Amino acid sequence: MKTIFYTISVITIFALSVQAQNYEDTLMIYGRNRFYKTHLPLGYNLQKQYPVVFCFHGGLEIRI
Repeated sequence: MKTIFYTISVITIFALSVQAQNYEDTLMIYGRNRFYKTHLPLGYNLQKQYPVVFCFHGGLEIRI
């Protein structure tokens, strides 16, 4: 699952343009749609390295 999320994140980041943008998308994981958001700051440059911040929440305590 980490590999899928990492791959999708990298593809999303490289596919985006240089201006500040917010994106929402979904992944199908274990038969359920999982939503995620990607934010790129103003002036984002593909040639520069940036830290990555992941924010998770507990949801409804549903086990999968």
